[in-house]
Amino acid sequence: MKRNIMTAAATFALAIALTSSPASAADTKVYPGNECQPFYGNQAGDFTTGSRSIYNKASSSRLVSCPIVSDNGSVYGDVRVDYKAPSGNTYSTTCFVYNMNTDGNPQSYGASSGVSNGISRNMYLHTNKRSDTYYQTLWCLLPAGSELNYYTTYSYYIY
Repeated sequence: MKRNIMTAAATFALAIALTSSPASAADTKVYPGNECQPFYGNQAGDFTTGSRSIYNKASSSRLVSCPIVSDNGSVYGDVRVDYKAPSGNTYSTTCFVYNMNTDGNPQSYGASSGVSNGISRNMYLHTNKRSDTYYQTLWCLLPAGSELNYYTTYSYYIY
């Protein structure tokens, strides 16, 4: 009986050692597009929000700002943005992930753009390593009639 307990304990310890990695820790979050806000407050009437999205109902492109929360300190990361523009729309949706310093000034960024032409598309952005004194934000320029459905952040800490 004692031998079975020791064998079980050793097996459990080995399983934990094999499945946990001290090299990195992941932090993944999915945000609905309606978490985004108009970048310019005087353009708030140019947007509508649904149960999960923000829609640009203006006749020209508009900029939105979307929060990013990181729970694990200094990170490298990626952001996936799901967006859609009406059929026949040839204007690009462009997004930037900014690393902002404590004064609110952008220090570095990752950028991507794409044309969706009536179907939902994803774009991927990569951000550089940032320090604990930086915070991140997502800015997207949405063409007329387009929407941002959701965005996902994939962050990881390198020890």
